[in-house]
Amino acid sequence: MDARFVEIDHGSQLYRDERTLRNAILRVPLGMDLTHEDASWEEDARHFGMVIADDLIGCAIVLGDSDGQMRLKQMAVHERFQGKGVGAALICQIENAIRSAHAIDVVLHARETAVGFYRKLSYRTSGSSFMEIGVPHIKMMKELLPHDLR
Repeated sequence: MDARFVEIDHGSQLYRDERTLRNAILRVPLGMDLTHEDASWEEDARHFGMVIADDLIGCAIVLGDSDGQMRLKQMAVHERFQGKGVGAALICQIENAIRSAHAIDVVLHARETAVGFYRKLSYRTSGSSFMEIGVPHIKMMKELLPHDLR
């Protein structure tokens, strides 16, 4: 597969494609609509994606804080590409990108159905299950080692 990793500019066509993909994968199956949610926070986030030609096939958002902790949010992979390594490649590329921006660790709220996926990528659970957007989630985290210590 010739997917390539990109950083998505907020407000671009690729960003609009990202919102469409996140809505289709993460909200519509729950009877929700991302377009009705406040998206003002997204302007301050970093948006990443995997594309084939000009088609977005996977995406995720990263928010950072001053302590070097990054939060991964709203990861979505197009249904046709799920289970084919796109999500794992996206996470790996995001980790490299934020590591170079001096990130120390990554935290995320994984849907319980995705915990196994993140465990395979060395994320560990923290705490117990909680409800978010009507779906059981669990907090997960991963310490990012510098490139020279991996």
